Amino acid sequence: MLGARLDLPADSRPITVDRVEAVNPQGLRVTDVYVMPVDPRLRIGMSPFPPDLPGWRQARPGIGPVVEGGESVDLLAKVVYEGSGDASLDSLKIYYYHDGVLYQADTHVGLRFADADTCAR
Repeated sequence: MLGARLDLPADSRPITVDRVEAVNPQGLRVTDVYVMPVDPRLRIGMSPFPPDLPGWRQARPGIGPVVEGGESVDLLAKVVYEGSGDASLDSLKIYYYHDGVLYQADTHVGLRFADADTCAR
C-alpha cells in the first residue's frame, strides 16, 4: 500500500475522490483505494496490506466518499505486482471533485522493485 495524507481546512468545502491512478506503471497496478482516519503518531508511506493499524478498522472505500472540511484522512492505494523482474511507478495521481470541478494532485512518491539479478549488478 502507498499512502497520502489529505488534510482539509475546517472552512473547506468537501471533496469527493473520483479515481487514483499510477503514473508510468511498469509491472504494478492500483487495485483498490481506501480512506481511513489519520493516526497522528504514524504516517503511512508504504505498508503491507492490510495495514496493522488501529484506524484500519474504520477504513472505507476511497473512491466516491466525501471527505469533509476539517477532516484529515490517509488515502491508501493497494498496489499489486503483476509480473516478473523489475517493477515501478513514478507516483500516484489523485483526481477529486471540489465544488463540482475536477482537480488532480500528484503524490510525488514512487515505488521501485528490483529482482535479485538487478540488485546484484
